[in-house]
Amino acid sequence: MKIKDFGVEQWMNEYETKAKYNLGETCVSSLSIRELCELVGVDVNDFAKQLVDRRLTYGAIEGAVELKEAITRLYQNLTPDEIVTEHGAIGANNLVLNALVEPGDEVIAVTPTYQQLQSIPEAIGATVKLLPLKRENGYLLDAEQLRGLVSDKTKLIVLNNPDNPTGALMSQAGLQTIVDIAKSVDAYVLCDEVYRHLTQEDGYSPSIIDLYDKGISTSSFSKVFSLAGIRLGWLATHDQAVMKACLSYRDYETISCGQLDEMP
Repeated sequence: MKIKDFGVEQWMNEYETKAKYNLGETCVSSLSIRELCELVGVDVNDFAKQLVDRRLTYGAIEGAVELKEAITRLYQNLTPDEIVTEHGAIGANNLVLNALVEPGDEVIAVTPTYQQLQSIPEAIGATVKLLPLKRENGYLLDAEQLRGLVSDKTKLIVLNNPDNPTGALMSQAGLQTIVDIAKSVDAYVLCDEVYRHLTQEDGYSPSIIDLYDKGISTSSFSKVFSLAGIRLGWLATHDQAVMKACLSYRDYETISCGQLDEMP
């Protein structure tokens, strides 16, 4: 399939390693392995021994259970069987879009957003309707515009929350309105939540899967957790048909994540 050049990634490839001060970086300043060990209370020498003694076979095919159990704590009422790991959120988004979207489907995606979320379904052959996030609305999704775009052909609604690149954060009430619209046409909602928890206030930030049985959450350790170098992300969903489709497609493009990435 032919796909558009990924504009922001090519721009970053050209300039990010040459900049003295990188103000375009999307991650929190990354941790060293030593800093990570200190943060979680692990002796760095013990960790180093585990590291050099580990055999480099394939990782757990659907993701390491201990890791997935830890990820469940970021959600409400989620089990490890409802999570699969991937190579970053970019891998998780790619997996969901390729597993669910078919030529002729209708997909609604917000804009601006991470280009992947628009260009992959377009390249597959779906009709992609863009929903602009406007400055005068705080870059939050306009529910009435969304109602005007959905139809009985709409298979998937794609969001960022918080939005990338604007940072706009939808409230639980705002997410619930989107869920209600999706339910009216029986559409899935894919929400890229890599910046979830990166807020100025303490407290639980709702996920799309807390509110909708056809919701799909993707996230990673790259942004909020400052661990972009391990290239590890995941998708989470209560919908077992989605999980089955994703696991089937994943056999062709991932097999497993790395042993070292998923080490407890």
